[in-house]
Amino acid sequence: QGGNHGGHGGPGEGPRFTIYDSNVNLTDPHTAQLNFIKDKLANHVTTKHNFTHQSKSFCAPGTRVQIQADILKWLSPQPGTNERIIWIIGIAGSGKSTLSATLVDNLGKKHTPVAAQFFISRNIPETIDPAKIIPTIAQQLAESSPAAAQIIHDTLKDWVPTSRKDQVEALLLAPIRKLSQSRTAIIILIDALDELQNAAKNVPEILSLLAPKDR
Repeated sequence: QGGNHGGHGGPGEGPRFTIYDSNVNLTDPHTAQLNFIKDKLANHVTTKHNFTHQSKSFCAPGTRVQIQADILKWLSPQPGTNERIIWIIGIAGSGKSTLSATLVDNLGKKHTPVAAQFFISRNIPETIDPAKIIPTIAQQLAESSPAAAQIIHDTLKDWVPTSRKDQVEALLLAPIRKLSQSRTAIIILIDALDELQNAAKNVPEILSLLAPKDR
């Protein structure tokens, strides 16, 4: 509770006000939208999606230098190119997750942080649920950009569970289009898709939604 009162100041002075016993709580729009988004998505995201939560190791100094350089070059495409997805493949245990963690860490140090990351691990059951990927990425996009937060917030105000295709469009592709107007690169990294539940079915479906042939 609180109150205030005021009166007129002297000649040449504005009104004088006294505020007493008052609590003022000011929340900027981005924070308010984020709180709403986190509340709406609370049951659909995982907090163990990033490499730090999973204690991923990094590439040893002086190793994987060429492939890291190739990926960084790909992230700075030449005009006219339309390559939007890079897919790193290799046998189990070949160090793909280590490479991914190293890239995320190095990009952050270069002040070009990834907009979102999702590391999948069989050892962390909540990360192998394909239904958690898009909401978790969407929440990270909202955290990284007020413009994306606005779109996701407006979508979730009247959100009704829909197909995965509609979910990808509303929570991922629409915010990315907005961000692409003001950012040169929007980097989203998903690691170890092959470790998803029912990977034979879910991996092709997710890839087809993220990179449809007509886009």
